[in-house]
Amino acid sequence: MNFKEIDTVKNMEKLCNAIVDYKYLLNRGYSIKSSIQIVTARYQLNKLQYAILYRCIHPDSEAYSIRQKIVSIENVEGTYLLIDGYNVLITVDSGILGEPVFIGDDMLLRDIRKSYRKFEYNHEAHSKLIDLILKYIVKLKPKHILIILDEQISYSGKLASIFRAEIKNYNILGDACTARKTDTVLLGAIGDIVVASSDIVIVRKASKIFDLARYIIEGEKPESIVDIVNPCLKYTI
Repeated sequence: MNFKEIDTVKNMEKLCNAIVDYKYLLNRGYSIKSSIQIVTARYQLNKLQYAILYRCIHPDSEAYSIRQKIVSIENVEGTYLLIDGYNVLITVDSGILGEPVFIGDDMLLRDIRKSYRKFEYNHEAHSKLIDLILKYIVKLKPKHILIILDEQISYSGKLASIFRAEIKNYNILGDACTARKTDTVLLGAIGDIVVASSDIVIVRKASKIFDLARYIIEGEKPESIVDIVNPCLKYTI
């Protein structure tokens, strides 16, 4: 799936109208399911356009609440950083590969890969990606990190092992582990713990959020970052 499929004046206008209408319905109290069905049918959205709405648009109150919890780079130093492993890994992978990753109305960066492609483990590629992620984490100077991977996804144990080796190589205080329900562990984060995730279920409950994936992609391949949503809604970053 390529972003060029919607990168025309006509399609961009259609998507923008769909974004505005979807946001309106959510703000009026319609359910996500009903709202997206109505808008998808009205504008005949393709799978990519549907995914952009579903992943990146929220009711105003929710988007505002999440934006208020996002911390700056400087505020990660000295904190406990709890990382949603697959969320960060897959988003960074998409951005580094040059696939479009989208800024939501809550200002968090999201990929839409899982809407059309399953995660596939590649030892060489993911080892390099994990090294890159740890290189950026070092710059943040957190006090301690914990990377959590969903054990229900194949090769999670292998990825956790690679993460642990790189954590040791970079002399970072921290660990990586698998969990049956990653969101349950991450939802337990309170106090000074900063959560690195763009998963809406997690960021709704987190006290502090850092967009680690966006931080890395902005440093490595910023041209992959696409902001369609906010210009349509006339928000500013």
